[in-house]
Amino acid sequence: MLSNKFYAVQAEIYRDMRRQADQDRLVRLATVGREAGDNVFGRALARLGRRLVAWGKFLQERYGSASAPQPACQPARPGVAI
Repeated sequence: MLSNKFYAVQAEIYRDMRRQADQDRLVRLATVGREAGDNVFGRALARLGRRLVAWGKFLQERYGSASAPQPACQPARPGVAI
């Protein structure tokens, strides 16, 4: 006959395995589609970004860059010491 201690140990092992399986499942769910770029929200943001760039180019061509306010200082160029 098996003792109560044996059943308690087996129950704890089962709970540990269950926690690990749940954690693995959550990790898989969190990373699904990130490698392949198969993310609906990401695709929508990419499309919105392309449209904003196209709209900005259109507005610059139509109204010219002369009407745009000039920055107070020039941004630093890479490789140039300040």
